[in-house]
Amino acid sequence: EMADQLPDFPREVLASMVHHSETIEWRRLIRPGERLEIEGRVADLTAGRSGTRITAQYQAFDAEGRLVFTEWTAALFRGVGLKEEGGRGLDAPRPPEPPESASAVWNIPILADSLLPWRYDIAADIHFPIHTSPAFAKAVGLPGVIVQGTATLALAARELVDREAGGDPERLDRLSARFTGMVFPGDALNMVLDGRRGPDRWFHVADPSGRDVLSRGYARIRE
Repeated sequence: EMADQLPDFPREVLASMVHHSETIEWRRLIRPGERLEIEGRVADLTAGRSGTRITAQYQAFDAEGRLVFTEWTAALFRGVGLKEEGGRGLDAPRPPEPPESASAVWNIPILADSLLPWRYDIAADIHFPIHTSPAFAKAVGLPGVIVQGTATLALAARELVDREAGGDPERLDRLSARFTGMVFPGDALNMVLDGRRGPDRWFHVADPSGRDVLSRGYARIRE
């Protein structure tokens, strides 16, 4: 989809892209069927040892021009360098640090079912073949199809709403995490709520081997 919108964008660079992190702040829930106007900009562009990280900021407005949500999404282009630094200092807001004495509040299994990447691809209308084409995924050096980072984050959000917000999604005010590992269809994941203080929640999600696939997870729950 991005390749169709940006025909001059080098496809070999596009193939190197992996989702790095995500932060969303909601003013209200999105209503089924409503039309939103999205404004986007490059918020930050920096080079690191493993590649170039681009952070985009998106804001969604309803028909009356009212802000519905703000999203910061960061992508890492593996092995891609920059001719000159382009940082703008507009990265996503940092979550508060968890209390030093924080300990696990709850710990639950989560299944990333075998059809999750394809169902999420259709439902979210976000298309990238590393999530749906085994041949493409292997061609860019992956062992196979991987689950979208935001799909894994959505599973975590469901548990946070059910367990920390009384089942009311309107109480989920902010959500963020870093994508630090690959999830494969059928993986049995483990989610841990690492701490709770006032409206703040900290969490992480690990793969079957115990390695974090979502790290530095944070949620803010409206009272």
